[in-house]
Amino acid sequence: MMTPAARQVLMGLLVLCFVGQTYLVYSDPTPTRALSDEAVEGSRYWHRNNCQACHQIYGFGGFLGPDLTNVATRLPGPALAERLGPLLAEGAGQMPAFEASEGDLRALVAFFAELDRTGTGQARAPETAAAPGPDLGPLADRPCLACHRVDEDGPTGAPALSGISARLSSAELRAVLASGRPPTMPAPTPPFSAAELDRVEQVLERLAAGREERAAAAPVGLTWSELPWWEYR
Repeated sequence: MMTPAARQVLMGLLVLCFVGQTYLVYSDPTPTRALSDEAVEGSRYWHRNNCQACHQIYGFGGFLGPDLTNVATRLPGPALAERLGPLLAEGAGQMPAFEASEGDLRALVAFFAELDRTGTGQARAPETAAAPGPDLGPLADRPCLACHRVDEDGPTGAPALSGISARLSSAELRAVLASGRPPTMPAPTPPFSAAELDRVEQVLERLAAGREERAAAAPVGLTWSELPWWEYR
């Protein structure tokens, strides 16, 4: 059982941590960005439909869906609207359908585009973030990286891409790439062509073969002061 003196010490340490964090957050020189009127409407749609119960922004929110902080980077240009439209109208996996007008869709796209420019949803060491990633072929044209990572399991539990070729046969992989794996993984949109399926198999085999090499080349240790801690505001 904790003694009164130990409780006082613990409380003092917690207060010091709170004061230190408060100082660091409010002394952060990173400029803030005001959202456009259309993006504000998109954020209102996001909150009105409680999207953050399943999705995250800067890692905060639910974990049934992926972090959407940088979804505009993963789906640049018109690809984001093309993906969002059917998702909102029909739902996918555990995501229900939502009523969304054309104006709602445009506002959401504007919100995600402007949110994307505010920072990175998954904090990483600067040298790791700047390093070019492996070629993902057709996988890069779909929102696969919203849930999957290359060499580690994703934040929603999606398996690492570099381990999939050892877990699934060619037929099983093609079935998943064609129909998804309900209820957690929806069918890829747009569907993969036959040539793209061949390319995906090659990409996954290459990722598996290069896993140890990438692990050996990864930076050892972190410079904690250089991590972008205050992007989580």
